[in-house]
Amino acid sequence: AAAPVAGPIPVPAAGPGVDTTPPGAPAPSPMPMPGAAPGMAAMDPAANPAMALGAAPAPMGAVGPDKVEIILAVVAFLITVGCVVVLAMMQVE
Repeated sequence: AAAPVAGPIPVPAAGPGVDTTPPGAPAPSPMPMPGAAPGMAAMDPAANPAMALGAAPAPMGAVGPDKVEIILAVVAFLITVGCVVVLAMMQVE
């Protein structure tokens, strides 16, 4: 007779969200994100509330928009006005 092989026992029909950890076994350590640098802090929303989904971004403080943002806003506004003028001049019937 063959000796039993130590290792995980496959669980039939175990899909996502199914807990396959045997009772009494220690919880597995979380897997690092692909491409994450070694020693990078874990992205745990419980440990860092700012990482939670739907969390408001941190305020910038007294720093206002920089010149690039203002220039992009003005360009976007002018493009919008130009499109409205072109559509108003077209004879749409």
